[in-house]
Amino acid sequence: MNLPNISLFIFTALFFMIAAQAGYFLTGYYKVLNNLPAEGFMLVRKGTDAAVRTNFKIFYISGLLSGIVVLLFHKEQLGSARGILLCLAVFLLLADLVLAKTVSEAINHTISEHPVEQLVTMPGLQEKWLTMIFIRGSLSMAGFLLLVSALVFTGNQS
Repeated sequence: MNLPNISLFIFTALFFMIAAQAGYFLTGYYKVLNNLPAEGFMLVRKGTDAAVRTNFKIFYISGLLSGIVVLLFHKEQLGSARGILLCLAVFLLLADLVLAKTVSEAINHTISEHPVEQLVTMPGLQEKWLTMIFIRGSLSMAGFLLLVSALVFTGNQS
């Protein structure tokens, strides 16, 4: 196994961890959270964010860095179908990360810093969080599917 293949494996594994959470949200948990009353939603978000924040920061940053390394190792293929799919996968992961940093973290900060009683009086907070997680989940799922497509449908061009 050579370094380009190792980097591709690491990128795929990290992207899988991100996309798996998105798949979980998009296939059912989104609906559960959407149907919760505001108070229950805020309690779930407070507990969940505290438990997973650090791990997912590591997955996202490591995933993006490993994606960039993959692109560097495969730079001579960037004009091919595989290269284009790899670029799109990295771009969608970057888009997800940018939305996480610019929108989701602000919402999560608001939720974590205010008492539930105050949060339930903030109109649209639950809907904004759910809309953003739907968009971000869709980006990461699409990116992961593009990555898998690059691996499966374009053959081994390492």
